[in-house]
Amino acid sequence: MNISRPFSGVIAFLVCGLFFLGCNESFDKHYVNVNDAVRDGAVQRGWVPTILLPDVKNIDETHDLDSNRGSGRFALNYFLVRRLKSECAPSQVSPPTISVSYWWRRSSNNKRSTGKQTFQCRDFLLAIDPNRQTGYFWTEKQTRRP
Repeated sequence: MNISRPFSGVIAFLVCGLFFLGCNESFDKHYVNVNDAVRDGAVQRGWVPTILLPDVKNIDETHDLDSNRGSGRFALNYFLVRRLKSECAPSQVSPPTISVSYWWRRSSNNKRSTGKQTFQCRDFLLAIDPNRQTGYFWTEKQTRRP
C-alpha cells in the first residue's frame, strides 16, 4: 500500500495556499503629519494626495498594490478646507464602503454625521466631515503607481 500518493495532493494544496496567502500586497500606515508621508514616499507614489500638503496631521492610509487602490483618513483643519474649496471641484461621489480598512467603514457609515462634503482633487476624491473634524480620501480609478 502506497500512502505517499494522498499526502502529495495535500502537500500540493498547502503549497498553493501558502503561495496565494503570500500574494496579499495590502499595506496600512499611520503618519503623524503629512511631512512624514512625504519622507516615506507615500505622496510621491500617489498613495496620499498632495492637497494635504503642508499642514495635515494624523493620517491613516491603506493601499493595495494588486488592485492599485487606496484610501485614508486624516485630521481636518481650517486651512485644508479652504484649499479644497478653492483648488478642487465639488463632487457627488459617495465614499466607498467595501474593501477598505475597518476605520473607514466605521467612520464613513455613521449616519449621525452631517455636513459632509465631497471634492474631486486630481486623481483623488476627498470627503470632509466637519462635525467629526475628519477627512477621508480615496480613488475611483486604478491610477496608482506601485
